[in-house]
Amino acid sequence: MKARGSFIGFDHPRAGKVRMAGTPVRLSRTPSVPRTPAPLHGQHTEEVLREAGLTPGEIETLRATGAAG
Repeated sequence: MKARGSFIGFDHPRAGKVRMAGTPVRLSRTPSVPRTPAPLHGQHTEEVLREAGLTPGEIETLRATGAAG
C-alpha cells in the first residue's frame, strides 16, 4: 500500500493526525478522494434513528436504557 501511495492522512477530532488506507480502486475519470476521517462511535446515531422514524422521546428512551449510544 505504501508503494502505491494508498495511505491518506487526516486530522481526527480525538486522535489527532492519523493515517489510514485510501480507496483501493482507482478510476481515472472518477477519482475517489475521502474528505473526512471515519465518524466517531455513535456520531450519527441520532440522525440515523430519526431517519428510521423514531421520535425524540423514543431515541431518549433508547439512550437511557443503554440501547443506543
